[in-house]
Amino acid sequence: MSILSILLNTGAETSGMSVLDLIALLVFLAAVFTFINIHYIKLPATIGLMLLALAMSISVVAIGIFYPPLREGAEAIMKNFDFTDVLLNIMLNFLLFAGALHVDFQKIKEEAAPVATNETKVEQTTPIPPKVEKEVPNAGKITYRPVNDDVPDMTATAVL
Repeated sequence: MSILSILLNTGAETSGMSVLDLIALLVFLAAVFTFINIHYIKLPATIGLMLLALAMSISVVAIGIFYPPLREGAEAIMKNFDFTDVLLNIMLNFLLFAGALHVDFQKIKEEAAPVATNETKVEQTTPIPPKVEKEVPNAGKITYRPVNDDVPDMTATAVL
């Protein structure tokens, strides 16, 4: 049974689409949308693909209002699959692979030593004030760092 007949809900009752059919449909639509984007719309690839997918979704919903078999076919496809399972077990592998193709290995090579030693680039914006030791009656010696020059010297009282 073809994908179009399942989508349009024509012909004999079917058990629905397999995962392979769904992947084939998504790859086909991505290829068609990419072709349309490259030749006619000329947007960046990800933006063009997303806009065309959004337009397709809105079109299916709008046409489904006037032609219920299309809506029912789309609903049947959606009910057939646990998209969490499809996304995590099937599509995520390809998405991670595609993301890895865009890694800048030269930048990774430059940052290898700091990453390996868990170093970070920290710029000190304000100097750390020196420690101040003060003898406090009945309490002994205390050590502190003053916050800034506007704050008067810290005083401590001892409770005996």
